[in-house]
Amino acid sequence: MINNASQKIKDNLYDVNETIIIAIILTVITVFFFLGSPRTTLITAVSLPVSLIGAFMLMKLAGFSLNIISMLALTLLLLLL
Repeated sequence: MINNASQKIKDNLYDVNETIIIAIILTVITVFFFLGSPRTTLITAVSLPVSLIGAFMLMKLAGFSLNIISMLALTLLLLLL
């Protein structure tokens, strides 16, 4: 019996990407409500995607693959920011 897991992997990566986007939105909203400053909110909104891009670049330089575990780890790190 042959098992094709490619669709499940694609679905999982889509879910992780969706979770990262939701986490960024919720973080920006939380910063705005707690600090009440549009300037601080803008700094947060810009720094989150920049830090993710930097993390992806470092992962590529270090030779890590972009699998579900690494995507979930980046999602958890994003929630800590």
